[in-house]
Amino acid sequence: MEEVLNRKKDVLEPEQLLDLLLLSYNRGEQSSSSITEKEFIEFIKKTIGTIK
Repeated sequence: MEEVLNRKKDVLEPEQLLDLLLLSYNRGEQSSSSITEKEFIEFIKKTIGTIK
């Protein structure tokens, strides 16, 4: 939990998105507020592009 709190405000990191995705599936939340696979994949592609 401390690791998440120490991250920059309003910045979603790949690890944080993965955590949110796993939590939503673990809770059985499939509502519109949950992250979608498409959003997750698009974020990863965008992040990989900025690392280069």
